[in-house]
Amino acid sequence: MEVNLSFEDALARLETVVQTMENEETSLEMSISLYKEGVTLSKHCNEILGRFEAEVTVLQEGDNNSSHA
Repeated sequence: MEVNLSFEDALARLETVVQTMENEETSLEMSISLYKEGVTLSKHCNEILGRFEAEVTVLQEGDNNSSHA
């Protein structure tokens, strides 16, 4: 499943998936489908966070290098 959502949209959908699994009676098939979607969304969010973390690290290193010059 390809996810082309922003971090905020993916996180909101993930929260909806979790709430649905917790609060509603769903069939086994639906639960498995929601679980798979949740795993995919979670991975997508982690990838986005990883990219942003790398960007912040580069920016911080750039600030550290320019302050020592």
